[in-house]
Amino acid sequence: MEKTRPQAGIAQRFSFEDYLRQLTGGVPDVSRPIYRACRIAWDAQDKPSDLPSSLDVALILNELGVDETTLIVTLLSDARLLNDDFFRLIEKEFGKEIQHLVKN
Repeated sequence: MEKTRPQAGIAQRFSFEDYLRQLTGGVPDVSRPIYRACRIAWDAQDKPSDLPSSLDVALILNELGVDETTLIVTLLSDARLLNDDFFRLIEKEFGKEIQHLVKN
């Protein structure tokens, strides 16, 4: 199978604020969990990975009409983020339910 040309990353197509507008229909308050999840996923994009970015996946799911909790879990499920320290951060910032969904 022939490799296809990789698509430009989210950070090359959007600014952070433009991405939030695309995902949420506006720029949410910084205290909202969706904003915090976007920031965490956005900041991880400089780490190399062969897997799709959770930012791309969240945009697709948003187009399908999923709820905000699903978008948050999607954003936080980026393979570049998953380690024990990150799971502790998720529990502290988002609660046990979100941590459980991301971890499992």
